[in-house]
Amino acid sequence: MNKITNNKPEKTIGQVKWYDIKQCYGYIKGNDGEDVFIHKNEIPFWTIFLKSGDKVEYKKEYSKKGIKATNLKIV
Repeated sequence: MNKITNNKPEKTIGQVKWYDIKQCYGYIKGNDGEDVFIHKNEIPFWTIFLKSGDKVEYKKEYSKKGIKATNLKIV
Protein backbone atom coordinates (compact mmCIF):
# COMPACT_ATOMS: atom_id res chain seq x y z
CA MET A 1 0.00 0.00 0.00
CA ASN A 2 1.08 3.61 -0.44
CA LYS A 3 3.04 5.34 2.30
CA ILE A 4 1.22 8.19 4.00
CA THR A 5 3.01 11.22 5.38
CA ASN A 6 0.99 13.85 7.25
CA ASN A 7 -2.19 12.25 5.83
CA LYS A 8 -1.00 12.95 2.26
CA PRO A 9 0.16 10.23 -0.15
CA GLU A 10 3.77 10.43 -1.29
CA LYS A 11 4.56 11.27 -4.87
CA THR A 12 5.59 8.33 -7.02
CA ILE A 13 7.76 8.23 -10.15
CA GLY A 14 7.02 5.98 -13.10
CA GLN A 15 6.94 5.68 -16.88
CA VAL A 16 4.00 5.75 -19.24
CA LYS A 17 3.38 2.20 -20.50
CA TRP A 18 0.82 3.41 -23.02
CA TYR A 19 -1.73 6.17 -23.43
CA ASP A 20 -4.54 6.29 -26.01
CA ILE A 21 -5.59 9.88 -26.69
CA LYS A 22 -8.80 8.73 -28.44
CA GLN A 23 -9.85 6.54 -25.50
CA CYS A 24 -8.59 9.18 -22.99
CA TYR A 25 -6.78 6.72 -20.72
CA GLY A 26 -3.69 4.57 -20.33
CA TYR A 27 -1.34 3.03 -17.79
CA ILE A 28 1.83 3.96 -15.94
CA LYS A 29 4.41 1.45 -14.70
CA GLY A 30 5.52 2.77 -11.32
CA ASN A 31 9.12 2.45 -10.13
CA ASP A 32 7.62 0.26 -7.40
CA GLY A 33 6.42 -2.19 -10.08
CA GLU A 34 2.71 -1.37 -9.84
CA ASP A 35 0.61 -0.63 -12.93
CA VAL A 36 -1.46 2.49 -12.37
CA PHE A 37 -4.45 3.70 -14.40
CA ILE A 38 -4.31 7.24 -15.80
CA HIS A 39 -7.32 9.18 -17.12
CA LYS A 40 -7.15 12.38 -19.18
CA ASN A 41 -8.78 14.36 -16.34
CA GLU A 42 -5.57 13.93 -14.31
CA ILE A 43 -3.27 15.14 -17.10
CA PRO A 44 -2.52 18.87 -17.37
CA PHE A 45 -3.89 20.14 -20.70
CA TRP A 46 -0.44 21.11 -22.01
CA THR A 47 0.84 17.52 -21.68
CA ILE A 48 -2.17 15.75 -23.20
CA PHE A 49 0.10 13.93 -25.66
CA LEU A 50 1.70 11.40 -23.33
CA LYS A 51 4.00 8.92 -25.05
CA SER A 52 5.19 5.48 -24.00
CA GLY A 53 8.35 5.91 -21.97
CA ASP A 54 7.58 9.44 -20.71
CA LYS A 55 8.78 9.78 -17.11
CA VAL A 56 6.03 11.07 -14.83
CA GLU A 57 5.42 11.96 -11.20
CA TYR A 58 2.03 11.29 -9.64
CA LYS A 59 0.12 10.44 -6.50
CA LYS A 60 -1.76 7.16 -6.12
CA GLU A 61 -5.43 7.02 -5.28
CA TYR A 62 -6.91 3.68 -4.22
CA SER A 63 -10.49 2.77 -5.16
CA LYS A 64 -12.69 -0.29 -5.58
CA LYS A 65 -11.61 -0.46 -9.24
CA GLY A 66 -7.88 -0.32 -8.42
CA ILE A 67 -5.12 2.25 -8.32
CA LYS A 68 -5.31 5.45 -10.34
CA ALA A 69 -2.82 8.26 -10.81
CA THR A 70 -3.70 11.79 -9.71
CA ASN A 71 -1.79 15.10 -9.86
CA LEU A 72 0.27 13.83 -12.81
CA LYS A 73 3.16 15.82 -14.23
CA ILE A 74 5.97 15.00 -16.64
CA VAL A 75 9.44 15.10 -15.08
